[in-house]
Amino acid sequence: MAITGGAKASCASTRIGYSDGVVYDGNYNEALVSDPGSSWTTGDFTIGGQRAFGNKLSILNGGVVTSTSVNVSGSYGDDAGNNGVVVSGTGSTWIATN
Repeated sequence: MAITGGAKASCASTRIGYSDGVVYDGNYNEALVSDPGSSWTTGDFTIGGQRAFGNKLSILNGGVVTSTSVNVSGSYGDDAGNNGVVVSGTGSTWIATN
């Protein structure tokens, strides 16, 4: 998913690459928020989860993400991990209110 060019998105909660721990279905997902005026507002924000790996959020070049909470996670050892966030560029921001 990409939010760019001043676009705005909002939702109640967000999961990037979530897996239920049984099926390996939450891998290598990406979301991008980039450019001045581009924003994503959400409640709870989770990246990764049980047996989920390689998931990424990039906030670049003035993009803004606002969420009530943040959880970047992985569990089950080698079956999860490498989930992450990149915030780069002037004005790029992630605001977590809790």
